[in-house]
Amino acid sequence: MRWLILLFCLMLVFVSSCGPKDSEKAKELLMSGTMKYDNGDYEGAIADFNEALKYDRKISNIWLQRGMTKFALKDTDGAIKDYSKAIKLVPCLTYAYVERANVYFILGEYDKAEKDALKALEVNPEMESALQILEHIKDVTKK
Repeated sequence: MRWLILLFCLMLVFVSSCGPKDSEKAKELLMSGTMKYDNGDYEGAIADFNEALKYDRKISNIWLQRGMTKFALKDTDGAIKDYSKAIKLVPCLTYAYVERANVYFILGEYDKAEKDALKALEVNPEMESALQILEHIKDVTKK
């Protein structure tokens, strides 16, 4: 019985020590990955984002940034999955809708692109990038 109590106490200490510190480490890695992305070091950025997700999988911007990086590396399926995860975490994250709409547009999936652009506009009716996507879709499909 003592061992169970000791084990329980050790688990409580471990769980309580994994909270804010892990989130801070994830945010540091997000910043580092974003800087690498901005400098064109996409592989380094992916490594940082992957590491950040080991610390905290609930920060939507990690998924968003990793999606942007995957798109830069021509991994459209991976980008869509990451944008979708960011949206699942924060359903009003307009940038994730717009970025995913861009991928769908490039893939020729205009209905999906339009749906995402319209969703972004529901949240932010003046979002210029979403309006531009709709214009591009209109030009291509002659709607």
